[in-house]
Amino acid sequence: MKKVRRIKRAARRRHVESVRASPQKAEEDRVRSGVNGLDDLIGGGFERNSVILVCGDAGSGKTTLNLQFLYNGAEQYDEPGIFITFEEGKKSVYKHAMQYGWDFKSLEDKGLFTFIEYRPQQIAEIIKGGSSTVKDSIDSIGVKRIGIDSLTSYSMLFKTPYEGREAVLSLFNRLRDWKCTSMIVSEIILQFGSKRGEAGVEFLSDAVLLLYYARQQDLKVRALEILKMRGTRHSDKVCPFKFSDKGIVVFPKDSVFGRL
Repeated sequence: MKKVRRIKRAARRRHVESVRASPQKAEEDRVRSGVNGLDDLIGGGFERNSVILVCGDAGSGKTTLNLQFLYNGAEQYDEPGIFITFEEGKKSVYKHAMQYGWDFKSLEDKGLFTFIEYRPQQIAEIIKGGSSTVKDSIDSIGVKRIGIDSLTSYSMLFKTPYEGREAVLSLFNRLRDWKCTSMIVSEIILQFGSKRGEAGVEFLSDAVLLLYYARQQDLKVRALEILKMRGTRHSDKVCPFKFSDKGIVVFPKDSVFGRL
């Protein structure tokens, strides 16, 4: 009888210890966004190795959010990154990033960052062939984060929505195979409450962030919404954000005045 009681007490202790340890383990499994205030909305960070879609109008802050995710990931959390672009060149990206104090050239010199400029048709060849400059960089510097700007340029290569959707699915699967947390910009023009994107890509990704840049009378208002995030109890609130001298800052406790 005493032996049975000892076994039961030991089992209860193990259960309590596992319960106490689980929040810590969950915390370790999250990927910090590097964006002040955003992690409060998404359970402490993104799910590791997930594909995150960032949608919004022109000028809403999509590329800035992507670069902030990459720069602070490398600088603050020692997670090397790659930025893949189909449009803006390296010199321009690095110049504009410096306004927030993001010295990507320094990260490159430390082996924490790689900038890759592709024509859209080249990325299509990567998806078909598998071997690529991206994979070589992942292996050489131990990449943990990938940023892509933008999915729209990639989708335009294909003749039909079906072909575009299949190509995007192949791209997302390749990113997951690489075991990286990936953030992809999509230039979808959204109105408040719109839930439909190009080729239905919001259903293919693991997470969708919507950035709004809307007019309220004589003012322009910036706001962020988490449309979905698998494996995460995320906030449904539409929160304001602003650009600071260190990048985007989200205000999770504040509300957007009026309607977007």
